[in-house]
Amino acid sequence: MYGAIENIKSIENKAGNASGFLQLFSNKSRLLILCTLFNGKKTVNEIVLLTQVKQAFVSKNLMLLKQHKVVKSNRKGRYIYYEISDETVKEIIAILYKRFCK
Repeated sequence: MYGAIENIKSIENKAGNASGFLQLFSNKSRLLILCTLFNGKKTVNEIVLLTQVKQAFVSKNLMLLKQHKVVKSNRKGRYIYYEISDETVKEIIAILYKRFCK
């Protein structure tokens, strides 16, 4: 019985982690950004043009996604390119893209 209670606590902790992770996808702007990055590296300006989301919102959401290690950035000259850095995120975006974007 004690082992089952410990297992429930472990599952509760993991469910909390999963819930927090999934909240990153619960924002329309972040989903648009991630769908745009699914096809490769982009600058903020490219993301703005493709998504029609205001630059301030794109930058804010990229910062949040970067803090959670969902995206990473790479500077090339005067441009900063963003890309999805987490394979699990790529898999999730692929499923969402297939389901909702085609």
